[in-house]
Amino acid sequence: MTASEPDTLPNAAIPLVSRSVLLAGLTLIVYQNSFGGAFHFDDFSNIVDSSAIRQPFDGAQCFRGNRPLGTWSFALNYAAGGLNPWGFHLVNVGLHLTAGLLLFGIIRRTLLLGTANEPPGAAVNLAFICTALWLVHPLTTQGVTYVVQRNEVLAALSILSALYGLIRWSAGGSLLWPGVSVVAAVAGVLSKETAVALPVVLLIYDRCFLSQSWRIVASRWPFYAALGLPMLWFASRHGALSTNAVASEVSAGFALATVTPWEYLRTQPEILLHYLRLAVWPAPLCIDYVWPVENDPLTIAVSGSIVGVLAAISVWAGLRGKAWGFLGTSFFVLLAPSSSILPIADLAAEHRMYLPLACVLTGLVMALRQGASRLPAWCQSGSQIAAVLTAAASLTTLSVLTIARNEQYRDPRRLWSSAIRVNPANPRAWQGLGESHHLAGDYEKAGLAFLQGLRLPQGEPIHPRLYAGLGDSLYRLGRHHDAERAFRTGLAESPTDVGLLTHYGILAFNDGRLDLAADCLRVAAAQQRSADADFSYGSLLIELGDYREAIAQLELTSGRWPDHLPAWRRLAWVLSTAPYESLRDGARALTILQEQCRAASSRSPAVWEALAAAYAETSDFATALKALERAQVLDSGGNHVDARAADRFEAQRRLYEQQRPLRLPWGPASAAARSPN
Repeated sequence: MTASEPDTLPNAAIPLVSRSVLLAGLTLIVYQNSFGGAFHFDDFSNIVDSSAIRQPFDGAQCFRGNRPLGTWSFALNYAAGGLNPWGFHLVNVGLHLTAGLLLFGIIRRTLLLGTANEPPGAAVNLAFICTALWLVHPLTTQGVTYVVQRNEVLAALSILSALYGLIRWSAGGSLLWPGVSVVAAVAGVLSKETAVALPVVLLIYDRCFLSQSWRIVASRWPFYAALGLPMLWFASRHGALSTNAVASEVSAGFALATVTPWEYLRTQPEILLHYLRLAVWPAPLCIDYVWPVENDPLTIAVSGSIVGVLAAISVWAGLRGKAWGFLGTSFFVLLAPSSSILPIADLAAEHRMYLPLACVLTGLVMALRQGASRLPAWCQSGSQIAAVLTAAASLTTLSVLTIARNEQYRDPRRLWSSAIRVNPANPRAWQGLGESHHLAGDYEKAGLAFLQGLRLPQGEPIHPRLYAGLGDSLYRLGRHHDAERAFRTGLAESPTDVGLLTHYGILAFNDGRLDLAADCLRVAAAQQRSADADFSYGSLLIELGDYREAIAQLELTSGRWPDHLPAWRRLAWVLSTAPYESLRDGARALTILQEQCRAASSRSPAVWEALAAAYAETSDFATALKALERAQVLDSGGNHVDARAADRFEAQRRLYEQQRPLRLPWGPASAAARSPN
């Protein structure tokens, strides 16, 4: 393979470095406010509540899911900083910038090839503009700021890395570069299903820019076979995983029950046109569309015809080796895994445009460049000024919109309110808004949002979560009867839903109906899917006096959810205060509190109260009294005004002064022994 090596000018590195620094600066400016963002939506199931990210060095993880590279990266984030969103956002922005720098190199080198033959200075400037527009474009925010979509960024990074390796190899580079491409292909299949487009993108690029005929491309079949092998392995593994999946948990594939392949296919053209509109004017954006299946024959015919013509022209041009054909064909190829005939539960999602957006923006810039080059000579200087002003205005506008969008990601209430403005009939958006108000302590607004979601006819699939949120909000407002009615109505529809069972069990626990609480929490905990269910059931067993089972349940909970500090604390509490000597282990309780709960720096009064009980169990009553005093100060904020808490602490203080450890059960005044949370 041979192609002209672009780096021939002695000072070529200077503009490259300066433009790269500018790209990094632009990216940090528009995404600096994303670092304070929260977790959203699927972040909770894939990161916050995931046990997989607690195992960063589990090599077998690659056979337990479709996207292990993302899971490993989340695990490393967790190992470095726990569940602090700042670190997760930092990595996402870093990956986005890395992808941008690769894109910059790819465009620049492509423009210097014989088929494009741009002057070196123009190539650098054009590549910079295309890349800068992509890096700051608001349509990329869902891939970058919505943390779990790191998988999309990793897949895009793999495709760009493989393409860059092909380009460097074609320029006379060593055999290291095709190796880079193959490794990138492996990384792609470990990142996300969309990476299956990688070999096709490289084939089309080879024909459009590197080879004069398909015969020359075919002569490099060993290279493309090496790229394709990971895709074949991935396809077989993905099929096995889909076959073994629980039907109710299938979110993509031909076994999907909620949408058929034909329904999905006939809806995608209008969604693709929507994506193209957002590429030109990215507003309004939406984190969750819940796009309905299209049933209008006219809409299907018009949108299908437009997209069909665009796809046919692009493929024709790509097969003929035309440069612009690569951009058009790559756009459709990159979207094909998620936007064609294979059904996915969510018909539309903005993060799917993450890498295809680069094709659109590059095509627009190059089209304007070609148009300007055909102007009369006397217009050339004016067109250059206009181009600079247009680029500056576009970058400024897109940057402002991206910063504003990241501000919405910082506040879940604003984010879900924006989704409701796009689609008021979206029950998941009302659920997200309700949960956001609930976390903020505004239970009145939370209840209203949950109720609105329940009124929507499309809300049936998420009714359990809406009922659980409504019931919990009503309970916190003191409307216990209405809360119980909400829970019972939800359980009548979904009798095994973990969230409903857990919330209803906690309500019954707090109301003293222990038999009902046990019935709910036992079923919820048996499903092993919720930390709250596991923990609440362990707390209930303490109240029922089944201390041995309580210890076993809390050990299971803390092992399955190692960052669930209340489970560790409650386990240490039982180990210190159980009435049977065979169950007590004060030394272990101290170790748990010191290592897992970081008691020495904890601001939790419950941790210090448990620490006092552990010291008392080990007969260190002087230290127990100091720990209890610390718990009392933290509990009251230093004002000593809570009478009930003061009575509880006073009862424990008298025990420790009498050189007596605490034992369960020891009276209803103990909130630590009574409350399930």
